[in-house]
Amino acid sequence: MKNGKTIILLSIMFLLIGTCTPVCGQRPMFLVAFYEEAPYQFVGENGVAAGLLIDLFDQVAERAGYRAEYHRYATLNACVEALEQGEADLVLGMPSSSGHQMPETAELYASKLVIAASSSFAESGRTNRGYRVGYNYQTTEDTIIYSLIADRYIVSDRVSSLMEYLREGQIDAAILDKAVLDYAQENSGQTMDFVVTNQHLDTVQYTIACRPKDNSLLRTLNTAILDLRIGGDYPETISRWIAEERERDWLTVLKWVSAATAILIGGFLIYSVIGYRVRRLLQEQILEKTQELTDTNSQLKRQMEQLQFEGKLRSRLIEN
Repeated sequence: MKNGKTIILLSIMFLLIGTCTPVCGQRPMFLVAFYEEAPYQFVGENGVAAGLLIDLFDQVAERAGYRAEYHRYATLNACVEALEQGEADLVLGMPSSSGHQMPETAELYASKLVIAASSSFAESGRTNRGYRVGYNYQTTEDTIIYSLIADRYIVSDRVSSLMEYLREGQIDAAILDKAVLDYAQENSGQTMDFVVTNQHLDTVQYTIACRPKDNSLLRTLNTAILDLRIGGDYPETISRWIAEERERDWLTVLKWVSAATAILIGGFLIYSVIGYRVRRLLQEQILEKTQELTDTNSQLKRQMEQLQFEGKLRSRLIEN
């Protein structure tokens, strides 16, 4: 009986171990809060989180030894509140100028801020009053806002909302994230009847926010980000989502092709010049040697004629 009980207990223990092994072998989970702003982070058609920062964080989490479970919130403020209340471990896509007092990692991506405006505002050179300017208070510094002369400022926490206001004529100009603007122009299918008047007004950096005093996790994430940027697929990931990076990649390829073509053409010209000079030198040497041979033959012919004359003269003297 005792042995029977032992066998039963061992069997139950092995069953529990076998059931637990797949779960216990999994990496720990990050609960990641995010707000939607394409192309950085949004919910795709299949209901799964997608975007540049999502792809980058998946790689960061893998390097840090974690998995990611994404939870969408309506706004960045709602994400921060979820982090403070323990509903989330991290906030993805935290703008460095947002003003939230949260520990942040090194940047995942940095984008340009530009001014997109209606034609009348663009032609004014931003010196006349009477204009309405929209901006995202989470990504725009106060000094940038005050540098624009406007009578009215429209505030939003979404770049997509600002573009809608601009399209509908509710504002005359907006400070926009260039990557968000380019992605909207490329994928919305709608005509953007406004122009970019400033190609690089400022820069906004997107990071990952942690809970206060979570220094160990912050160091782990920073190490993983550094590893990704140095030895990972960082440039390739960005090029998949950012139109300007794809254009830059093509320009780089074109530059390399142009440089290679120039080298080939230059090499051919150098070869042609050198070949021409070598041929000229050989021709000159051949002509010189030919002349030397001709002169030598002429000299030999004169010597032969002289010897023949001297031979005939000796013969006559002997006969006499």
